[in-house]
Amino acid sequence: MASYGSKRSAALFFLLVLTGILIFCSTNKVGVGDQKITLELVSFFQKTSTSNQLQDVSFSNKTPITFNRDYPTYLTLSPKNQLLLKKSQKILARIKDNCRKLNISTKWDYEDNFSKPRLLLVKPEHHIMYGSNPKTGSTSFKKFLFILDGDYKTANPHLPHGHYKIVRGTNFFRNKEHFDGYVKILSIRNPITRLLSAFRNKQLRKFWYIKEEVASKMTESEQFARVVRKRLTKPHIADVHLMPQWQQMDICSFPYDVVMQFEEASQYISLVQHLTNTTHVEFPGSRTEKGKDTHDTMYYANQYFGALTPEEKAIVYKQYEMDFKVLGYTRYEEEGFPYLSFQDSVKTQNEIYKSDNPS
Repeated sequence: MASYGSKRSAALFFLLVLTGILIFCSTNKVGVGDQKITLELVSFFQKTSTSNQLQDVSFSNKTPITFNRDYPTYLTLSPKNQLLLKKSQKILARIKDNCRKLNISTKWDYEDNFSKPRLLLVKPEHHIMYGSNPKTGSTSFKKFLFILDGDYKTANPHLPHGHYKIVRGTNFFRNKEHFDGYVKILSIRNPITRLLSAFRNKQLRKFWYIKEEVASKMTESEQFARVVRKRLTKPHIADVHLMPQWQQMDICSFPYDVVMQFEEASQYISLVQHLTNTTHVEFPGSRTEKGKDTHDTMYYANQYFGALTPEEKAIVYKQYEMDFKVLGYTRYEEEGFPYLSFQDSVKTQNEIYKSDNPS
């Protein structure tokens, strides 16, 4: 029979452990109900080993974060990033729901599914898996992967140069435990502003779609209308910058963990950096942030898309019909453009401000 002293020691040890748990919960303002909600919302807390041991969730610069459903890593995030993570999970859930309503499969099979996003970039040491969706900030994200390796001068971020790996084939996906250890990230954008970005970059700066000698005799609005009529009426678009997002990025079935809205990119970048332990690196700015673009999204939308005829606008809406239905973005004529149509999504900036500035 155990002695009175040993029983007393065990009781004291249990009391100390219980006190520590209570202090932790009170410090982080988390109750049992909150923990349950947290674990339900954060779908990417995957087990990265066959054991039930809690994984290391250190945010030191040397150790990449690992995820585990059994540990609420969510609690280590700031209130602002907690809000964004919840919001991202809601958007993902609604996208999946939209896919099911449209009879599009949302199942992704680790063993047999050969479909995947058109371009997956992987940074193993930081557990980053990024679906490179053109005209949604993908160039900046590639530059970010270079900077993680200390390369601040690479001129062409479209070439790997050993700074990240491009996933090819399906063997990479068949190791489920290895695959689940990555934070799988996707950036999405309103189809109209994404089209405008492609037009301004590929036509006005590089003359991909209309030769310079012809374009020089046209206004920019006329060039845009011609691109719409000539490029978006084809049954199959080969140009990845114009191709609908939902299909080329396998949005319905690929198990993304975080979806970033391009319209609120700076907020989501902070979340992604905290989840991937890369806050020690400054994320490269966009053209607007660098002062290269002097007008905002609405200016270009009004100048180019607003000048289209009703027939030309119908071409755009028909080509990107599934993007609007699957992703849930607003159309040019709708309130809240260019944000998602989800009511709580449009209010994000005010919510974040309130979380940073409690009354």
